[in-house]
Amino acid sequence: MDTTAVASAEPYVAVHQSAKFIAMHDRWRAFIRRWSLALIAWWLPVIVLAGFAPGFYRIKVVGDVNIGFVIFLASFGLTLLTTGAYLRFTRTTVEPVSEQVRAELEGVR
Repeated sequence: MDTTAVASAEPYVAVHQSAKFIAMHDRWRAFIRRWSLALIAWWLPVIVLAGFAPGFYRIKVVGDVNIGFVIFLASFGLTLLTTGAYLRFTRTTVEPVSEQVRAELEGVR
């Protein structure tokens, strides 16, 4: 094994094992887990209803607007909400810590 490659990898291994990086990664993982569960909780009933009760989506709400269209619009809104929440989370929680970690790493190199 090349000792130069091992020596150059040591700062990265140290950063990966640092408390800051682990805490940042744990917060990121918790965020992803919560939103994934929320999206699955939304989509599972949508798919089950489509498969076992397709007539449910044909129920008229107002005029020609039916429940299927309302669910489509809600899904689109949920996608936008998820994207906005992820961008806000990374900007306020992940990016400040990642900038500190990067500055420490670049100071070591």
